[in-house]
Amino acid sequence: MEGVQRLLRVTFSAGTELDRVHLAAKALTQSDYRLFLTPATIHQLLTIAPVFNERDWQRKAIKNTGEHLIVKAALTGVSHGLAPTEKDVISLLTLLYVIRCNMAHGFKTPDGSRDAEVLSAANCVFTPFIKTLAHRIL
Repeated sequence: MEGVQRLLRVTFSAGTELDRVHLAAKALTQSDYRLFLTPATIHQLLTIAPVFNERDWQRKAIKNTGEHLIVKAALTGVSHGLAPTEKDVISLLTLLYVIRCNMAHGFKTPDGSRDAEVLSAANCVFTPFIKTLAHRIL
């Protein structure tokens, strides 16, 4: 994932890491969205328990699952044939960023069963997203 951060940093130089993630979503087209948002790639994200920002939980005892619930609602539409929108993709990438941060800052590891489930679900859509983005910008 850190290699992806470097790619985003070089390609989209302005703002925070999250700003660059959002710019990446905006660099893609509607047809690009359909390459990585398919019923097969999003199934696991729809079935896992909601993800939250572990840092907020550790520091403030706040377990905010709102972002995941927004993504689940959008992806449910996609899984039923609705075209994904830029807003859906930005929400999804924000959730993937939360998962990345949880992992990068030591709150998630592939060793825990719940953590492995979350990372596997994220990877199902993250890998095709990165391939699509790389094809678009390289």
